[in-house]
Amino acid sequence: MQLLLFVVVLILPSLQSGGFLFVYGSPTDCVELIISGGNIECKLAKYPYLEDYDPSKCELKCKGGRLPMPTVCSGSKVPCTKTVRDALLKWIEGLQNTKTKLMSEWCPRCQ
Repeated sequence: MQLLLFVVVLILPSLQSGGFLFVYGSPTDCVELIISGGNIECKLAKYPYLEDYDPSKCELKCKGGRLPMPTVCSGSKVPCTKTVRDALLKWIEGLQNTKTKLMSEWCPRCQ
């Protein structure tokens, strides 16, 4: 009886919130990575900002245009697996490197 109470009181809320379901991160983690990288990608392409993303076409919807996303889409969604999360992190790292390089070329004193 005490074991059942322990499971219900301590473990069940974690299961319901998804705490044990996503070892490598929740689906919102991948969405946050797409938004973070998408904002940089849109600005590098001279669009003001990211409005949304379209997983069915695997595109970023920037204000004023569309850009391809990294190949992380499956069907009409982005499954937040370890492989997808790693690909998004690698994409963001590349974008950050490009941004840093451009900033140092355009404004050496700003660094």
